[in-house]
Amino acid sequence: MDQPTTVPGVVARMEAIASPLPRTDGIACFTRLYLAVTQGVQTHLAGSVFQDPRYLERLDIAFADLFFDALDAFQRDPATTPHAWLPLFQSRSERGIAPLQFALAGMNAHINRDLPVALVSTCRELGVALEEGSPQHHDFETVNTLLASTETQVKQKYVTGWLRAVDRLVHRVDRLDD
Repeated sequence: MDQPTTVPGVVARMEAIASPLPRTDGIACFTRLYLAVTQGVQTHLAGSVFQDPRYLERLDIAFADLFFDALDAFQRDPATTPHAWLPLFQSRSERGIAPLQFALAGMNAHINRDLPVALVSTCRELGVALEEGSPQHHDFETVNTLLASTETQVKQKYVTGWLRAVDRLVHRVDRLDD
């Protein structure tokens, strides 16, 4: 499949990845979380939240391309898959792994491996420096806030049963420590 050139194209590609997969598939779990964040970015790009929407759109596309490339590599030849993605891709059908664990494993691979690459390549391509106080830094921080909000919403969908009880207990203890 061709790489998307717009954020709506990224959304469409993610929908195409997730829709045929079982809800419990690890790749589907991560992709649904990532899709929710990307849809939030898409909504905010249409408004006036971002100071440099051109930069942020390019970063969003470059970032997503790295996930798509990793998934394509795994499907074509698992030996060529970036190592950070292997735990999610290889365990995607294992029983006993909570959907939230799959989503967080994907976030870990994508943020820790792919984000620095996407940031550097986007800044070089557009000739900008991601300096504190810059419009690009502001927009990057805005996406972090969006990610935290979306993660909380998605977590409520993924955390059920005993896992929800443990989560509530842990967060109650955190509040008592404050």
